[in-house]
Amino acid sequence: MVELFIVGEDERYTELELGPHGHHLLLQLHGRRNRVAAPLPLEVETTLDGDRWAAEATVDLSVLPPRPWTVNAFAIHG
Repeated sequence: MVELFIVGEDERYTELELGPHGHHLLLQLHGRRNRVAAPLPLEVETTLDGDRWAAEATVDLSVLPPRPWTVNAFAIHG
């Protein structure tokens, strides 16, 4: 699984989670773990190739926090 955090002003952030079998989650938050909107619509295409996978997601700009952005990503293995 991969998690992407897009943080904007005023402790607002968008969290995107993508998994190898097409599962996904898109959330808007304000402050630590305070959900504003969830789950949000998301278009995701996932491909598996042996023990590797890739995903492509289209996120509407309206769900992202106000700029400027700071971005952080994590890969969860196992």
